[in-house]
Amino acid sequence: MDITGYCRDLIKILDQAESMSEKLTPLKLIDAWSGKGVSKFRVAEVTPPKHPREELERIVAHLLLQQYLREDFSFTAFATISYLKIGPKAGLLENEAHVITIEGMTNKKSAYKDRLSQSSNSKRSRENDQAISKTVQDSVVKKSQKHKQPNCGSNLKTKKLKLQAGGDDQPVLLD
Repeated sequence: MDITGYCRDLIKILDQAESMSEKLTPLKLIDAWSGKGVSKFRVAEVTPPKHPREELERIVAHLLLQQYLREDFSFTAFATISYLKIGPKAGLLENEAHVITIEGMTNKKSAYKDRLSQSSNSKRSRENDQAISKTVQDSVVKKSQKHKQPNCGSNLKTKKLKLQAGGDDQPVLLD
């Protein structure tokens, strides 16, 4: 699917926010793009897309990965906040022939049909999800057991290195 126009729209929104000395998180950017949220972030010539929010998030993530958008982090004592900025490849959009595509996008009708077919198989799907969840949990437990450090705790004995008196200068661990 061609998402070049969407990328141009997102850059217009980011340009406007920057001109107002405002920063947009990914969620605020998607809200402004969808015509929701704070009205000052909306751009009149940007038409809200008719895709589900999940797909809009995928488009933003794709544009981040392709460097048309970039993250700018703000660090506080309690959190790290990710703001979106115009990325290094955004200048390529000045060329009208430049096209950005993404794979796997669906239209609303096919997404709706997929949801209907999934609901008819929901019992089987739940059983599969539970089996996968159990497998993932088992895997996490095994990995955490592998990485546990032996003798961790408050009752550790302090070990000291002493040199043997025999003169071969090999260290010996003594409790």
